[in-house]
Amino acid sequence: MLYACDGKWWDHYKPDFSGLRFTQDKKASESYGLNYVPSVDQPGLCLKAPYIHRGANSGYQAINLAVHLGAAKIVLLGFDMQAGDKPHWHGFHPSGLNNPNQINFDVWIRNFDTVPPSLVRAGVDLVNCSRETALTCFRRGKLKDELNV
Repeated sequence: MLYACDGKWWDHYKPDFSGLRFTQDKKASESYGLNYVPSVDQPGLCLKAPYIHRGANSGYQAINLAVHLGAAKIVLLGFDMQAGDKPHWHGFHPSGLNNPNQINFDVWIRNFDTVPPSLVRAGVDLVNCSRETALTCFRRGKLKDELNV
């Protein structure tokens, strides 16, 4: 599954991906044949499909969507939430796309802090296997242990 919330991201990257593709951007869903999921700006996760809560970022929204799609376990990678010298694992997006700064990350962290009670209600195990992370609200783990390899 590929999820991106921003229409500008879809416009720029136009990924060649044959799996399920989702967005909360109605125009992008129509332009690129994506599955549309409506979103609302509320704390925690929405446990009533098809709505997801925004949390101000795609990762948050993808977690909510995974819960709706029946995930029993979610493993996070790359959720470091630290500006550092580059805001994404791949470096900066080109001009016109969002490159978050520490202010964005601080807001996102506060939003993620509202998620754990929703995961408990949904019966979903979420583990953050990011190498480094400023998120403290989720259980931490090592990817090899979580995948039993």
